[in-house]
Amino acid sequence: MTRDDAEKIIRSICRGVQNISYGEHFWQRVSERVPGFSSLDAMNLLKRGKVVSDPQWSEDFQNFRVKVKGLTDHGRITIVVAIAFFDDAYGVTIYPD
Repeated sequence: MTRDDAEKIIRSICRGVQNISYGEHFWQRVSERVPGFSSLDAMNLLKRGKVVSDPQWSEDFQNFRVKVKGLTDHGRITIVVAIAFFDDAYGVTIYPD
């Protein structure tokens, strides 16, 4: 997988928000680092942000992780996006960097 592949997958997933999960760890960390950051902010970052790291395969979690950076109402934010493959679909989980 390349950065461009990851960006295309993330953009296509954004068209169906049911495929995006926000882990409890995400909300704990993001509230500490970016007070007021919401799922709408995260979605906008996924839609408009730039993949800034090469995809890294996680053998433990069977997914690729990339960093996505973009400008939000809260300033420039970087999040980690885990891209998982399910049968004929993709899903993402996001974490604050």
